[in-house]
Amino acid sequence: VRFDPDAGRVFYITYPIDEEGHPCPFSPQHIETFLDMANFNKDMTVLEPFMGTARLGVEVVKRQAKYIGYELAEKHFKTAQQKFVELLKTCCLMLGVSSPSDFFSFLNFSNNS
Repeated sequence: VRFDPDAGRVFYITYPIDEEGHPCPFSPQHIETFLDMANFNKDMTVLEPFMGTARLGVEVVKRQAKYIGYELAEKHFKTAQQKFVELLKTCCLMLGVSSPSDFFSFLNFSNNS
């Protein structure tokens, strides 16, 4: 990663196509670097109109911030969905709750209006 301060917030990145087949992958290390350089904190919300496989989204949620992602390609959306399911399972294990529904009860969340 190379950052050019004279060009504004422009990053130059070289990378191969990743194992998920996404044409524009960012490694977790790149994402961590971007968020750190932006002084990212948990009070922020990230809107990603081209979510891809949600690498940014997973890192944002791990940092306890809000994330909104959109993806039109069903293949990438399903991969992103699976990543969030795995993250949710990990959170359940860490908190000692047995299921995602128990996790939301633990957080006192509801999908009822």
